[in-house]
Amino acid sequence: MATHILAKTLSVVRAPVSKRCIVGRMLVREGGAFKRCCYRSEFFFAKRSVHRSDCDVFEPNERLNKCFGQMPRLLVGYLHYSYVEGARRQLLRPPRRPGGDPNVVGQSISRRKLSKVTPKEWFRDPYLVCVLLSLAQRQARAPTWPTQTAYSSRLLVTTTKKPDREFIYLYEAAFASELLEMLDNPTLATERATWPTIRLKKIPFEPYADFQPRIIAELLAPIA
Repeated sequence: MATHILAKTLSVVRAPVSKRCIVGRMLVREGGAFKRCCYRSEFFFAKRSVHRSDCDVFEPNERLNKCFGQMPRLLVGYLHYSYVEGARRQLLRPPRRPGGDPNVVGQSISRRKLSKVTPKEWFRDPYLVCVLLSLAQRQARAPTWPTQTAYSSRLLVTTTKKPDREFIYLYEAAFASELLEMLDNPTLATERATWPTIRLKKIPFEPYADFQPRIIAELLAPIA
């Protein structure tokens, strides 16, 4: 399928699974700039995996180094925001009453709890920072990944919310190795952690004809 058709389909299709497949095809298709690492991203605290997000993980294709020079060392994730909303609802869903009757009181409490943890602006959800962090942790924990002073992560996010569904959101950050070490050894942390600036860009799907090269260029650009 031509790349402009893929881009248009990505902008209009509503099913999260379909969007997930299309993003993967655009990044990993034959001769593409990326290769897929896994379909989940794990967040670690105190050296234990405490959460797995529904985030596809990609890394630059090393085969392109010969053509374009050394590719940046980073990981890129893709996430549809409906997965975040669904996981929150599932976590706060009240148990049914004995006999299968609706738990009216529990449902009311659940709605109040959900409203407290739901951000007013979805694209400023702190959960997305945790996903970025998990991508940096994956690099730092990989035995084949070179030791670095900071680990760069980028995250693509789509939504079905109007008018934001006309864009793909790109988050990026470089996490210092000291911060990742504090998360691994929280009881030994003696200094206040320095958090990086989280940068956000809204990239429109249109014009469809150059969406793929535009998004690839953004993903492979150095993180300032």
